[in-house]
Amino acid sequence: MRRLLPTLFVAAALGCGAPASAAPIDDRPAGEAYAAFDRMARESADDALPRLSTDRGRAVLLGVWNGVALETGRPFDAFDTERLRRICSYGQMVLVRYFDADETAAAASRPPDQRYWLEILEGVDFAIRCAAGLLQAHTALAARYLPGIAYDEARQSWGHLRAQLLDQFNMPLRAIGAGALAGEALDRMAVAFRESAGRVAGMLPQAERDALVALARQAAARAEPLARADLEFFADTVAGR
Repeated sequence: MRRLLPTLFVAAALGCGAPASAAPIDDRPAGEAYAAFDRMARESADDALPRLSTDRGRAVLLGVWNGVALETGRPFDAFDTERLRRICSYGQMVLVRYFDADETAAAASRPPDQRYWLEILEGVDFAIRCAAGLLQAHTALAARYLPGIAYDEARQSWGHLRAQLLDQFNMPLRAIGAGALAGEALDRMAVAFRESAGRVAGMLPQAERDALVALARQAAARAEPLARADLEFFADTVAGR
């Protein structure tokens, strides 16, 4: 979840005095949860990360990976980009910690209960929702300011950012299409795709849209019936059907 070119953020700042379409998304709870997570991780005697299976760990992690906040009906617009970026950055930093810790546990041949699959699954679910929210908000930002920006660098940076956000969809869809995911993991991701479909629809150039739809349809073809329906809904919505 890297930053958009600073030129666009400057443009957004210049326009921030204009009225927003809704109350700004609140990034403070996610920041507080991230700080609590960092304290818990540093205070752990055995370098273990917080677990969803404990009350304290679950409260902190669901505070950082607050997918509910990203499921709201209102669309994100240009005025949401900075706060939404911070929320997603907190979640991404925590998710990277769990990927690293899980790789370390795997290299040490630790049993499954000492690894972090459940936490990673929660974090990836959140990452999919974040990518959809960021795509929607940054598309609105680009539509507002890019027409008045003559620099090719700005347009190229928007394209790079869009490609990075698309990777958050493409990677799990490729894994599903390859048959690498099943059961709870597949069901959770399929729901995240279905609930993110409205944020993605209409946000992509045709070639990128068509490629994403094709990946989603390939994934749906490999999925079990429940997940298949969610992935087909995502594909149809993004395709504009």
